[in-house]
Amino acid sequence: MRIKAFADRAAMRITITAFLCAVLAAGAFLPTPAFAAAASYPMRQSEAALPTSQELGKQMNDLAAYELKTVPSPAPGQVQGDWTVFALARAGKITAVAKKNYLKNLEAALPDYFDKGGKPIADRFTDYARISLALVSVSVSPRAFHGADFLAPLEKPADNLKQGANGPAYALLALDSAGFKTADPSTRETYIGWLLAHQTDGGGWNLIGSAGQPANPDVTAFALQALAPYALQASEKNSTGNSASDNNSNGVTIPPETVAAATNRALAWLSSKQSADGGFGTLESSAQVLVALNAYGIAANDPRFVKDGHSAYDALMRYYLPAVGAFRVSLSEQFANSPDPISTDQGFYALNALYRSVAGQSALYRITTEAELNDSGNLSTSDLIRDGIFGAAALVLLAVSRRLLPKKEKDSLPREDDSLFEEEDDSDN
Repeated sequence: MRIKAFADRAAMRITITAFLCAVLAAGAFLPTPAFAAAASYPMRQSEAALPTSQELGKQMNDLAAYELKTVPSPAPGQVQGDWTVFALARAGKITAVAKKNYLKNLEAALPDYFDKGGKPIADRFTDYARISLALVSVSVSPRAFHGADFLAPLEKPADNLKQGANGPAYALLALDSAGFKTADPSTRETYIGWLLAHQTDGGGWNLIGSAGQPANPDVTAFALQALAPYALQASEKNSTGNSASDNNSNGVTIPPETVAAATNRALAWLSSKQSADGGFGTLESSAQVLVALNAYGIAANDPRFVKDGHSAYDALMRYYLPAVGAFRVSLSEQFANSPDPISTDQGFYALNALYRSVAGQSALYRITTEAELNDSGNLSTSDLIRDGIFGAAALVLLAVSRRLLPKKEKDSLPREDDSLFEEEDDSDN
C-alpha cells in the first residue's frame, strides 16, 4: 500500500509538473493591446543589411539586464527614470518590481508636479508629457494617477509652446500614445499648426522654433515622430479614397496632405545631413532618426538613409558597449568604457523601434487605447495573472522537483524560504 501511495503521489507530482511547464511555455507573454503596423511611405530597394529580429532581441535583452541591474527603482525624471521605464516597458522587459517601484516613487513625488489644488507647478511642461508616456507604457492612466492628471497640463498650448519645438512634439506624442480625448478639440491642431509654421526654410526644425535659424537633426526627428499620425493619413487616404485614421475624431482639420508635404521636406533634409558613417553627429540624433523612420514605416536601410553603405543603425552601434550592455555618450577615447544612462535609454528604445520595423509590429509611440489603461497605478489584470502564474508555478515546480529528487541532489537546491525572487519582493526598498 505504501508503495502504491508513493507511486500515486509521484504520478500526481509529475502530472502537476507537466501541466505547469505547459502553462509557463504557453503563457510566457500574455497578449497585450497593440495597434496594427503603421501605414508607411512607399518603400524603396534596400542597400545595407540590417540585423535580424533575433539579433536585435539579443541586444535588447542585454540592455534590459543592464537597466534593471543599475536602475532597480526608477524615479520620475530624465535620468534613470521615465525614459528608462518607457524603454523597458515598450520592449516588454520591465519587471513587476521595477514598475511598482517607479509608481511608488512617482506617487511620492506628486507634490513636485502639482500643488494642493491640482495646479501644475513643474518648470517644464515636457515633464508631464514624459511621465505620461512612461505611465501609458506600463498600462497606467496618466489621467487619474492618485488623483493627479498628468495630461491636463498638455491641454494648455500657451504653456507648452514656451519650450519651443519640444513642447508641441512632446504633447502630441503623449496625447496620441493612447488616443486621449482633449477638452478642447483644437488642442492638437494648435500644436500641429505651430510645428508647420516654425519649420525652417530647409525643411527641419530647431529647438527655439525659428524658421531662419539652422535646423537640428534630433529635434527634426522628434518633430517628425509627433507629426507621423497626421502625415500618414495622406497615404491612407490615397490608398483607400478616404482617410482611415482614428485621429480624424481629435479635432484636426489641417489637411493630411499639408502635414505630409512638411514631413517629406523634413525627411529629405535629414537625408541630406547624414554622414558617411550613417550617423547625424551624435548618438541622440541617430537614435531619434531610427525612431522617426519607424514612425513612418521607412526601413532603416532605405537608400535615402544609407551613406557609403552605412545606416543610422550602424552609426548608433558605434556607441554600444557589448561587454556592458549599454551605450556611451561619445566616441571619444575617454568614454570608451563609460556607460551613460541617458544614452542607454535612447539607444535602447531606438533599437526597439528598429525591432518593431523589422518584425512588422506597431510603431514605438503607438502604444494602446485609453480604455486599456488602469487608474491610480494598480497592476493590470495581465500583470497580476502573469506574476501569479510565474511566481506560483516556479515555487510549486521547485517544491515538486525537490521531493522527486534523490536526497543528495535535493540538498543542493534552495529552500522554500530562500529568496528565489529576491528581485521581485514586496519590500519598500
